Amino acid sequence: MPTTIPARALEHRAAVRFVRLRDTHGLAWRRIAAVVLDDADRQPSVLWMYESGRRHLRL
Repeated sequence: MPTTIPARALEHRAAVRFVRLRDTHGLAWRRIAAVVLDDADRQPSVLWMYESGRRHLRL
């Protein structure tokens, strides 16, 4: 099995988690970055993953 398939699945799950944290729980971008990525300054990464998750969920 190519390693890209499991990596893609993990990326998909992470992206969906960002959508849920933002949309369901209403967390701020900085708070999500601090909790999930352990670095509040990584807000752009959180936003990118959030948009990716929305595309996966077709929102």
